[in-house]
Amino acid sequence: MRPGEFKPIEIARRTGVTIRALRLYEQHGLLKPRRDAKGWRIYDVEVIARLHQILSLKRLGLALAQIGELLGRRGIDLAATLEVQEAALRAQQGQLDSALAAIRGARSRLAAGDALAIDLLIDLTRQAAQPNPEHWGEAFAPLMRQHLRPEQIEDLAARDAFTADAANGRLWEGLVAEARALIGSDPSAPAALDLARRWRTAQARFTGGDPALTAGLRAVWRQAVSDPALAPNVPIDAEIFDFVLAAGLMLKAREEP
Repeated sequence: MRPGEFKPIEIARRTGVTIRALRLYEQHGLLKPRRDAKGWRIYDVEVIARLHQILSLKRLGLALAQIGELLGRRGIDLAATLEVQEAALRAQQGQLDSALAAIRGARSRLAAGDALAIDLLIDLTRQAAQPNPEHWGEAFAPLMRQHLRPEQIEDLAARDAFTADAANGRLWEGLVAEARALIGSDPSAPAALDLARRWRTAQARFTGGDPALTAGLRAVWRQAVSDPALAPNVPIDAEIFDFVLAAGLMLKAREEP
């Protein structure tokens, strides 16, 4: 093997991308490693650059099909992908800087003996109330192992289902806020059915529409929102879960012939 060429296991070790994820991207036509004389996959600089593009676009919340369409139609180059990655990181940095500035300002006021303004206090409370994605992973890990098969968990990891990104976070924040506002209304009303439809579409980004995986994840969420020890680290509560589930069942009934 020549310098600058790697086998899949070496790429997985160096990048942290699992071999299963590499296979998934290849199955979707996103990666096309060449083969050596023995038929072994070879990852060279062009394939690795393509892998970087895929991962950068996934962090924006794009599904694999959307990434394939975008790369195939427009031929995004590495420089453009790096620009996208830098913009996403700057957005995250801006959010962290804003939160730190608010905390430092509050500490300075308290140190000077001043009371906190109500708006600042509300802002700090909102930030503190945001569930920590790292805690979700810690809380969900045993539930995943309980309700999902190992290969299903690997598939979710390959789809970056456990990775928080700004675009996906905004999507789910909006859906959860809509669901909370609709609680107590008729789950068969047009607004509820529309929410259920978009909720299902968002889920499909990670499940690929697999019914078994969707059912397993539903069991994970049901246990999480029902467990007093886990519920504080979950971004939805039992009321939201039940309402969305009811609306989803109504939507399915309407769609069936």
